[in-house]
Amino acid sequence: MARPKRNPLLVSIYNILSVISLGPKDMPVGRGEAPECDPPYLIISSGFGGDFSGPWTDPDADEMARIQITAVGETDEQAAAALDLAREALTRTALIAEGVADRTVLSVNLDVSRNLLVEQRGLPNPLFSHIDQYLVHTTPG
Repeated sequence: MARPKRNPLLVSIYNILSVISLGPKDMPVGRGEAPECDPPYLIISSGFGGDFSGPWTDPDADEMARIQITAVGETDEQAAAALDLAREALTRTALIAEGVADRTVLSVNLDVSRNLLVEQRGLPNPLFSHIDQYLVHTTPG
């Protein structure tokens, strides 16, 4: 799978989330779109705003990026459990900006959390999703 081009933090988050399990199976993780599998699964995305004082490669610039994690399940409880595991994994593991030298992650803060019922055409039952958006503050190293 190709590396995300917009945000080097996605690689680190993908690596953290791709090793968690819900029950007896590993949790599939998609980058920007749903993986080709049945729920439960996670989707990580970026590009939902944030304040920038410069690009990633500027050695003097701070950056605040917004990262979204969406947990999808066949039930509301399954989606909630998947997002709880993702939250736990993010809070106990240090993030790094993959491929960007001398950039330090200062903090990862939960900004928005919400639940949605997703009706999908062609599926007999709706899917449930829980969404967290995080603000990730980085600074030169």
